[in-house]
Amino acid sequence: MEITFRIQRYDPERDTAPHYREYRVELEPNDRVLDGLNAIKWYQDGTLTYRRSCAHGVCGSDAMRIN
Repeated sequence: MEITFRIQRYDPERDTAPHYREYRVELEPNDRVLDGLNAIKWYQDGTLTYRRSCAHGVCGSDAMRIN
């Protein structure tokens, strides 16, 4: 299924203010948000950065604000 991610971006060297950019990603129903973010970074926009740790949801450092 195709999922649209709307991600706030800001590069202080180029942008005067934060802005949103949309990315469309093909994901399976059991994929995680992290899988979608990885697909964006690996195949669409290598400048996307985010913090992640174990990627298992155990330690809590993979938290993010969604919606």
